[in-house]
Amino acid sequence: MSFESSFLRLAPPAIFRSLSNLSSSCVAGNVRYQFAAALALGAFILWCLKWAEHRIGIPRRASLEVAFATGSPVEQQVYAALSAADYEVAGQSRSLSRHGECCEVRYDLRWRDFGRASDTPDFADELARRDDVDRLEWRQHSAD
Repeated sequence: MSFESSFLRLAPPAIFRSLSNLSSSCVAGNVRYQFAAALALGAFILWCLKWAEHRIGIPRRASLEVAFATGSPVEQQVYAALSAADYEVAGQSRSLSRHGECCEVRYDLRWRDFGRASDTPDFADELARRDDVDRLEWRQHSAD
C-alpha cells in the first residue's frame, strides 16, 4: 500500500476537503499568472516585430507617369526629386507624340517604406503644379 492511499484513508474528511480546496485555488492562481505572463510575452514579441519592421522597412512599388513638352527640363527635375527622396528607378519607358512635341515618361519605382507611406509623395504634388507638366499620375502597387 502506498503512502498516499494510506494517508487518504487515515485523514479525516474535513482535512481532505480543505487540502482539495487549497490545491484548486493554487492551480487557479497559477493559471492566472501563466495567462498574464503569456499575454505580456505576446505583447513584447509583437512590439519587437513592429520595431524590426520600422528598422528594416517595407518594400514598396509604384509607377509615375509624367507628360510634358519635349525639351523642357522636367525630366531632369523628376530624376533629382526621385533621388532626393530615396526612390530607385527600376524601369523606365518613354513615348513621343506623333509630331514629337509631347513626351510621356513612365518610371517604375521601388523603395523601402519606413513609416512614411502616403498616397502621393510631396515631390509629385509639386511637379504636378508646374506649368510645363501636362499630366502626372502616381500609382502605388502592392509589394512583391
